[in-house]
Amino acid sequence: MIAVSDTIIVGHLIMYRWPMTFREYIAQRRCGDNPQGDFVGDARRDRNFPDVQSWPGLKLYLVRRGACEEAIAAAQIVWQGYRAALRRQAGA
Repeated sequence: MIAVSDTIIVGHLIMYRWPMTFREYIAQRRCGDNPQGDFVGDARRDRNFPDVQSWPGLKLYLVRRGACEEAIAAAQIVWQGYRAALRRQAGA
């Protein structure tokens, strides 16, 4: 469990202290009405969703689960957002 003192609030996002995991990012990311939001919602509901360390690891999981190309493309955009959030955190 992460204590409140271990979080940073940036705008509408709750940013966990370094290093934020992909699952933490998914947990705090907003679900918009778009394919990326659909992916985030699906990932939150997936009890077996792994805490992946790389895009190839995430893509492999999705392919093995039978995800369609659109879902994989949305996941890649979310992954890129995660990596950007990590870079912002590192610069903070």
